[in-house]
Amino acid sequence: NALLKELEHEDERFPFEIQEEVGQGAIGIVYRARQKSLDRPIALKILKSEYAQDAALVEQFLKEARSSAKFNHVNVVQGLDAGPYMATYYFAMELIDGPSLEQLLKKRRHLRISEAVSIAVQVARALEYAEKIGVVHRDIKPDNILVAKDGTAKLCDLGMARLAVSDDTIKVGTAIGTPYYMSPEQARGSADVDARSDIYSLGATLYHMVTGEPPFKGKAAQEVLRRQLTETIPDPRIKNPDVSAPLALIIAKMMAKELS
Repeated sequence: NALLKELEHEDERFPFEIQEEVGQGAIGIVYRARQKSLDRPIALKILKSEYAQDAALVEQFLKEARSSAKFNHVNVVQGLDAGPYMATYYFAMELIDGPSLEQLLKKRRHLRISEAVSIAVQVARALEYAEKIGVVHRDIKPDNILVAKDGTAKLCDLGMARLAVSDDTIKVGTAIGTPYYMSPEQARGSADVDARSDIYSLGATLYHMVTGEPPFKGKAAQEVLRRQLTETIPDPRIKNPDVSAPLALIIAKMMAKELS
């Protein structure tokens, strides 16, 4: 795009050498890049130029960088640098040599039980750390979990209360998240969501990992939200007999509507 060409041909003040595009989100484009000062590979997210004048979206973009800077955890993508440059904003972060969990599930439908449990445990450790420093993710889902080649799971997009609307992310009142993985309190638009909300979403993600689909589906987002609010999750063993009774119980407990 025009902005990328400007950055590539700008003088040496720009601290990164952009190499190739690796993905796009609702408001940003992610590139593989090289940090010139340390000669190391990084992932560089650049705010799309059409949003650079939107103060709320700029704040959300920089909020991700600030949140990631609070973390020093093996299962969280580490933020490195962020700021304005020319007519836009950038966020430099650790480069992960592997796909997102969403990409893995599209390719393989569901994962081996041992692999799914390993990823869930690693993300749970990241969430345990997040709770200790007072961060609630609010959007745990396969697309926000990266899996390195050595099997290390890395949580990204920490602390993002999304304002942008994409194909699978909606805003209803004050409810922000992804319907397939959204907790009941988020679906109700509660302002005081805490770590329990992230546990619910991780449970929905684990269900998807072992069965090949989210626990609740529907023709429209509102139908999915209604089911999140009112229905008990289906037994994952119906869709995958390899799921053990203890694992099914753990998923059910993670996705319980009320504590028992």
